[in-house]
Amino acid sequence: MVYVGGVGSITGSITGSIIWQVLVQSLKDLGTWRWVVGGLLLCVVMIFLPKGIFGYREITDLFRGFGRRGGKGKEAE
Repeated sequence: MVYVGGVGSITGSITGSIIWQVLVQSLKDLGTWRWVVGGLLLCVVMIFLPKGIFGYREITDLFRGFGRRGGKGKEAE
């Protein structure tokens, strides 16, 4: 769950656990094979997103530059 969401992020860990539970429940019809499919998807995430979805970022980091254009503050105008 931590690997899916993000290694250094509380928000990523929570998001990863939600994604993992939704994945496991949606694959319930596969029986025991859901753990094989889940493990393979976990390997894919670790290969292509080694830090997870969020990495070391928190949810507040996503909204930090929301009100500014181009990342510049008023002092740059």
